[in-house]
Amino acid sequence: MTPLTDLFPPEHLLSRYLNQEKEIVDLYPGHFQSDKDWESVIQKRMSFPSDTRKALHSAMVRQNSGISAKTDYNLEQLAKSNTVVIVTGQQAGFFGGPLYTLVKTLSAIKWAEELSGRYPKTNFIPVFWLEVEDHDFKEIAIYQQPEKSTLVFPEPETEAYFQISARQIPESFSDFLDQVITQLPETDFKADMVEKLRKSYQPGDSYASAFLTLARGWFADYGLLVLNPSDPEIKRLALPLFTKELTSQLAGKSVSIQTKSMVDRSIPVQLTPRTVNLFMIRNGKRLGLELISDNKLKLAGTDNSFTVEQVISLINENPGSVSPNVVTRPLFQDTVLPTVGVILGPGEFSYWGQLKLAYNETETVMPLCIPRTSGVFVEPAIQRLLEKFGKTPEEIMKNPDWSEAELKNLSGVDSDLEFRKIKNEFNSLFADRLPMIKSVDSTLEDTWNGLTGRTVQSVEQFFSRLEKSVKKSQEVAFGQMKRLDSSLMPEGKWQERSVSGLYFLVKYGPDWIKDLYSQVTTEPVFHIFRPSIPNKSNRAEEKK
Repeated sequence: MTPLTDLFPPEHLLSRYLNQEKEIVDLYPGHFQSDKDWESVIQKRMSFPSDTRKALHSAMVRQNSGISAKTDYNLEQLAKSNTVVIVTGQQAGFFGGPLYTLVKTLSAIKWAEELSGRYPKTNFIPVFWLEVEDHDFKEIAIYQQPEKSTLVFPEPETEAYFQISARQIPESFSDFLDQVITQLPETDFKADMVEKLRKSYQPGDSYASAFLTLARGWFADYGLLVLNPSDPEIKRLALPLFTKELTSQLAGKSVSIQTKSMVDRSIPVQLTPRTVNLFMIRNGKRLGLELISDNKLKLAGTDNSFTVEQVISLINENPGSVSPNVVTRPLFQDTVLPTVGVILGPGEFSYWGQLKLAYNETETVMPLCIPRTSGVFVEPAIQRLLEKFGKTPEEIMKNPDWSEAELKNLSGVDSDLEFRKIKNEFNSLFADRLPMIKSVDSTLEDTWNGLTGRTVQSVEQFFSRLEKSVKKSQEVAFGQMKRLDSSLMPEGKWQERSVSGLYFLVKYGPDWIKDLYSQVTTEPVFHIFRPSIPNKSNRAEEKK
């Protein structure tokens, strides 16, 4: 398997973390491959407040009970003082979101399973943090599958800045769902999945509940607990953290100090902290708080202002009215959960590198950062094409323009190169004659230059036609290359970041997740997933 470091530039923080470079080791509380660091963070979590655990358990029972025997068992374990969690999370993407959301979730489950074997005196439970507090609708409102047009559901103008948790599915969503269903492959599994989609995405229900319904069904056998942080009782557990941010702005100040240190060392940063790293929820909208004086806060985009004491009073009366931003969200998570490990994507690794001082200053235990499982699902027909062209998925993903070079190799003609050669020859030929022409009649210089331009343009047009002829002669090969791109790099993006997991579930059935789980490892490598279960779809399609 290919190490993850081979797919990211050496300067990327994930690569530097995996290589355990001394220059960045202080950005994180330890390393996920160190037994000593695991023992340290587990020990720290043994002091997780019992009253917080009790309230957390009550809320999680309300959110998760009755899903499966394994889930109920994990809920019982959560009440015990020797239970810790491995947490991951993502936005409530339409129909489960892109492939990496499913794989990231399986990564958390796999890590909880492995750590349970390594540390039998401690219970490890996988938890999915459902990120429905943000308002980035465009990030979730998309469906994509290979060789089909990307479908995007437009955001209603009236719902700008609305939290995802506050958004209801409109009647117009039914038409969008019909478009998705039309695109889905025809298989023996499609009818059952379509029924589940229609039941989950009912007009009037929320996008969050629709995502939850699907996810709980897919991961029920693994005992995954899903936490919806918009629950006021969950937020109540973090009121001391939110109060501290309002009164002292510790999180933002700490991130600013650590960010400066990183910039001074030429380490790339992502987060730009605000003066107050919290939002207030007003009529479903998520509006930032701005510090305008020592004790005065303004609600962004409005003329409303409050004293710090007034805001603290408001959130104590109604914990659901406060929401963390990107700086305080991790702190919120690890205040309410006894987290020992967090599964992060490559981008998340960068901004988590800015948070260690904030964890220390707010007296929150920072979990070990674990790179999420990353990979590509290679279907049988795609595998045959890879073999035909002698390519690996990684080669195609690292070189999006591979098909152009491959076509030139197949045809034996590099039209671009030939044109450049002739263009240079013509330019030289015409330039060599210009002194002679000027010596005879200088007024003819412009005429000669115009003739030069027209000639080169005619040659360029000819070679453009030649390039089309080359491509036409390789039409079948070109189509196959485009099919490879559409599967592995749709629209220039890695498959895991774009293709919906729903596509594979419909094509391979509900056992596809079990198949995927059997191939997930906790090693920091790029996984090549392949189906080991039969595909009950149109066989003619597979032979393309």
